[in-house]
Amino acid sequence: SSSHLECRAVVPARSSRHGHLLACGNHAVVARKIHLSQLFSFPEPPLTTISTLLIAGALAGLMGTAAPAQMAEFTQIQQSVKAGLSTLQVNTDNLDQLSMAQISKLAAILDNGDTDQAKSQAAKNVIEIAVNPPADATKTPEGMAQLKMLKSNLDRVGVKYTGLEGLTADQVLQLSQVFEANKSDDPAAKQAAEAIIIAIGKQTDVPSDNAGVVQLEMQVSTKLAALGITPPAPGMLTLAQVGKLTAIFDQQGSTEAEQKTSAMAVLTVN
Repeated sequence: SSSHLECRAVVPARSSRHGHLLACGNHAVVARKIHLSQLFSFPEPPLTTISTLLIAGALAGLMGTAAPAQMAEFTQIQQSVKAGLSTLQVNTDNLDQLSMAQISKLAAILDNGDTDQAKSQAAKNVIEIAVNPPADATKTPEGMAQLKMLKSNLDRVGVKYTGLEGLTADQVLQLSQVFEANKSDDPAAKQAAEAIIIAIGKQTDVPSDNAGVVQLEMQVSTKLAALGITPPAPGMLTLAQVGKLTAIFDQQGSTEAEQKTSAMAVLTVN
């Protein structure tokens, strides 16, 4: 939920400036509500990758003096990642829930030289792990039973794989289907399972950092610290939180106390 900034300047009720201040305060609140409500309603731009030019632009903007440049760079990164994923036919509904570490990884995937198919699969893997962590799937009775059966099948055909606990539900299903399709042909099942495991390894073997994304989160964390707020560990802020915090810090005329209150609200939302 969006944080609301309030005008808290104290003016005596009988002062001639009291009515004027209330009017100005109400206008500021309305303007800020509009600004925050529109934060994630940008139209999709033409496809661009998170290229070296974007990173350079992000760094230049963030190292400059104007706060609005940070909002512009956030918008550019957010839109570019969303447009790139949409072109690869990757669902972006949960993009705002992802941590900045995951957004950084997606940006790196979009910017590498792999085929679109490889990029799409790698991006889907990052998003699925973010939305449905592997630990959640393995703790359910059904998930544990499926993993146990998969391990038994892999052992039977001579495939030794120690990464079962880290697989996504989709990857477990992929491997399980191999044995369903090759019930009477262990050599074929072994070959297909090994191919999938190799592909899974390649999906995770991508650069995990994107300079523009990392620098943007670092700048937000620095501002939080300046307000006396201990920032989350690097990479842990979500894309939505970074967007809302950047909008708060961009507000002209807001006091540090107002910014701190609003920032705390963003960080404590469940």
